[in-house]
Amino acid sequence: MKDRIDIAVTGISLMGDGVLSIDQTIAEMMNNAQREIIIAGYSFGNSVPEIMQNLGKAAAKDVTIRIIFNKFENMKDTVKEYYLNLQKQWTNVRLYNYLGTNTSDLHVKAIAVDHTKAMIGSANFSYTAFETNYEISAVITGDSAYIIRNLLMRLLGVCEPVQ
Repeated sequence: MKDRIDIAVTGISLMGDGVLSIDQTIAEMMNNAQREIIIAGYSFGNSVPEIMQNLGKAAAKDVTIRIIFNKFENMKDTVKEYYLNLQKQWTNVRLYNYLGTNTSDLHVKAIAVDHTKAMIGSANFSYTAFETNYEISAVITGDSAYIIRNLLMRLLGVCEPVQ
């Protein structure tokens, strides 16, 4: 399938002219997921209830969800607790921790859904990224989305499951 690329942003002065909203696009991707969601992120905040709610809804539809965190142990306790509870409640939700070093981080900010759609860009999965920062992401539909999905799956090789 030929790729289609759309642009999504945060920041009021970047909106308009057919540009998508990052948070609305992520919500749409999660809500339309039928088989699989893979997310990798540098930072996850607890102030984005829409992401948390939409992941719960997807899990309830039996969508396989894999979330790759950068240094899970360093996240706020409320964020860790939410994701651990999500994994505990749903057998189709799996959490992974990037096995970096003191000098390396997982700086990816990406989501892939159903092998057909992906978003990759500068925005963390946090309130600041969605509400106050200026961020730009590419939303890819087509063969390249499957490549991004496979790259995210390969990241699991340098991760450990979060228990």
